[in-house]
Amino acid sequence: GLIFAYGLFGFSLMDVVPIARHKLVDEMTDGIIVLDASKRIVDVNPAAQRLIGISYSSIGKTSEDVLSTRLHLDLTSDLRAVSLTELRVSENPVLDIELQVLPLLDNYQRISGHLLILHDVTERKQVEEQLREREEKFRSLLDSQEGNIMVLDFDGVHHYTNQASVGSITSSGTAQDIIGKRLHDLYPASIADWQLEQVQRVITTGQGMSGDYQNVVNNQTSWWHLNLQPIRNSSGQVVQVMVNSL
Repeated sequence: GLIFAYGLFGFSLMDVVPIARHKLVDEMTDGIIVLDASKRIVDVNPAAQRLIGISYSSIGKTSEDVLSTRLHLDLTSDLRAVSLTELRVSENPVLDIELQVLPLLDNYQRISGHLLILHDVTERKQVEEQLREREEKFRSLLDSQEGNIMVLDFDGVHHYTNQASVGSITSSGTAQDIIGKRLHDLYPASIADWQLEQVQRVITTGQGMSGDYQNVVNNQTSWWHLNLQPIRNSSGQVVQVMVNSL
């Protein structure tokens, strides 16, 4: 008894758990909600209160009473499965969160509760939406341009092609039928080899170039002027090539 008393009070071991919880849970930017085996809320940190508008008064209440309308939480299916979902919890102001549900197991591998982690992804979703809008505007601009426009990577795989270029590649189909295919899937070997060589040269050197090439579709021969320009990522590395043929 004296040894245990000395360990507890002499080394202040009773203070370690509250301090650790304050640092690890209360100060986290992610929301944390802990449910027991009866799906009652036993703990909630300030971030979770801020994200979904609940308070410490929710402790002791069931998840159905507090979280069902806010998180559309469903713990009735596979209770041992780890789930990850994204949902919008507020429209004004807009608030999107990523909800991760983790089962808590005891020493006998029985479910003793669940841990809910709420991560604010509003800014990321807004950036994704802006990028999506810019991409749509970019594609609309390319579709309105004269000539055939394609975007190829180092292996000659089509990542984009406007509708105007479909007729020069195949007699039927849509632009979606071209995306994902390699040059050698669409052109005779000699033409595909030449085009791939130019694409790889632009990616390797980072310099645009132009040239003329002969195209054959349905035994019809035509000559095209090819203009290749590098496409760089945010780090300045050339990752793709835009090909414009007239």
